[in-house]
Amino acid sequence: MEKFKSLIKRKIILFTLLLLMAIALGGYTLITGGKGIGDESVQGFQSGIALGIAIMALIQIATYCIALKDDKKLKLLCNKENDERMEEIRKRSGMPMLLVMSMLMLLAAVIAGYFNTLVFTTLVLTAIIQLTIGLIVKLYHMKTM
Repeated sequence: MEKFKSLIKRKIILFTLLLLMAIALGGYTLITGGKGIGDESVQGFQSGIALGIAIMALIQIATYCIALKDDKKLKLLCNKENDERMEEIRKRSGMPMLLVMSMLMLLAAVIAGYFNTLVFTTLVLTAIIQLTIGLIVKLYHMKTM
C-alpha cells in the first residue's frame, strides 16, 4: 500500500504541474487579448481547453488528496485503478496510447492556433474523431465482456 501511496503523491505532483501549465496558458491568452490570433474561435477554444484542463486537474488533485487521508477510500481507489476487467477493456480499445496521442494533438492544435487556423481545425477534428472511435470501441467491449 505504501507503493500505491507514493504513486498517488507523484500523480498529485504531475496534476499540479498540469494545473500550473493550464493557468499559464489561460493567463497568456487573457493578457494578450488574442492579439496575433487570426480567429476569435481559436482564442475561445484555447481558453476553454485551458479551463477544462485546470478543472480536470483540480478534481483529480482533490480526489487523490481525499484518498490519501482515508485508508478506506485509498483501498477503493487502489481496487478501481487495478481492476483487471477495466484494464483489459482499456487495452483492447487502445485507450492508453489513443488518449495520449489525442491529448498531444489537442496541445499541438492550441499551439498551431497562434499561426494557422486551418491546421488548428484539422488537428482538433482529428483528435475528436479519434477519441469518439475509441469511446465506441470501449463501450462495445464493456457490453461484450
